[in-house]
Amino acid sequence: MFKIGDSLPAPNFNVVVQPSGWVKQQQAPRPSPRQEAYRQFFTGVLEKLRERFPGLTAARKGLPQSWLSIGAGRTGFNFAVAFARDGKLRVELCIDLGSLEHNKEAFDLLYAQREEIEKEVGQALSWEELPRARRIAVYTDGTVEEPPERLNQLQDWAVEMLGRFARVFRDRIAALPKGLGTRE
Repeated sequence: MFKIGDSLPAPNFNVVVQPSGWVKQQQAPRPSPRQEAYRQFFTGVLEKLRERFPGLTAARKGLPQSWLSIGAGRTGFNFAVAFARDGKLRVELCIDLGSLEHNKEAFDLLYAQREEIEKEVGQALSWEELPRARRIAVYTDGTVEEPPERLNQLQDWAVEMLGRFARVFRDRIAALPKGLGTRE
């Protein structure tokens, strides 16, 4: 029996037996082999990116998903590397400011500089109007199931393209109108 101060006595119970598994352990599901391949691929991209373009990202580990996204210096703008469904690897600038109107405005302002942008990147780009967001991208053939040597080449290509995109787009993104993307 327990008693605190002037309180009435209370029983003291000790657990002697309990069902097995009484406390349910929560474990994260194991990634599939494909998810693990994505994680390894994008972790390699990040390692090479930090080495080749210091300061572009502080991220260190890829996630078990088919894309990697890093900030482009302003909310609503991201650089990404993604495996597309059609056997392609894509590097992109994604514009998603929260409204179709703002996405279109930012995209159109960049599109007006298309010739100069493509010249600076060194190749033609795909200017894509998605249902909500906008994408400016470059593609190459490749899947996460490629042999190690080819995956290494794809990582190098992605890092080079991310570096070019950052160099070409960051100042242009910063120069877009200040009210763009603000929710009123």
